[in-house]
Amino acid sequence: MKKVLLAVLLSGFALSASAATSSTCEKYFADLDDFVKMAPADQQAALKQQNEETKKKFEMIPEAARDQACTQAADALKQAKAAMSSAGK
Repeated sequence: MKKVLLAVLLSGFALSASAATSSTCEKYFADLDDFVKMAPADQQAALKQQNEETKKKFEMIPEAARDQACTQAADALKQAKAAMSSAGK
């Protein structure tokens, strides 16, 4: 449950900040997709759909802001993964 909530929160953070066209953004979304795979199977489809909708919205954000925003979102995702790993121990 915590993982699902975190994935949803990260999606929302990214939505407010980035787009999915730069290599940085592409990597971030690939990492986010991997993170979603850690969610319970019955919740993955909804999270994947949310991520796709988020990506479409990101494409409307000016290119100049995308890379920096994706970098910030990727850093937040790394921290979330580390926190989840620590909580699981």
